[in-house]
Amino acid sequence: MEQVEFENRWFPYQENFYRLAFHLMASESDAMDVVQDVYVKLWTQRDRLTDISSPKAYGLVLVRNVCLDSLRQKVKVGTLDEVVLQKTNMDNPESRLCLKERVRQVEQLIEDLPEDQRQLIVMKFYQNRDHEQIARATGLSQVNVRVKISRARKFIRKMIQKQENDEK
Repeated sequence: MEQVEFENRWFPYQENFYRLAFHLMASESDAMDVVQDVYVKLWTQRDRLTDISSPKAYGLVLVRNVCLDSLRQKVKVGTLDEVVLQKTNMDNPESRLCLKERVRQVEQLIEDLPEDQRQLIVMKFYQNRDHEQIARATGLSQVNVRVKISRARKFIRKMIQKQENDEK
């Protein structure tokens, strides 16, 4: 696929790609970065994309996946730790240490969740999105989002209780 053919095929959807990226990333600069990454990926795979029957649909799925990858990268291990410690004013070093350990434990349990549940937990608790926003971003129904988040939280609670019982 030559440059002119590539531009004619993919550039008309640039605004659609940007709108979706902005909706998911909630930041203009992040959305522009995502769209740029998408076009780089499309360009590097241009010879394999000649048989795509719906470039717009393909591109939107690629935008969604790049956004989700980017959001996952932003959620690093220290994030939950920082949030919890900012919300609690503990002068006692022992209490802070116990809290930090609990946060690390919860973060590890989140990492152990199935991918779909982990993604929803990240969107809900790290990005402070409501069920409606999560449903739009993932394509799930609001009920399904609520059920999956509930199951993930239940799993985390169960594993914490199990670990506490094992320590006794």
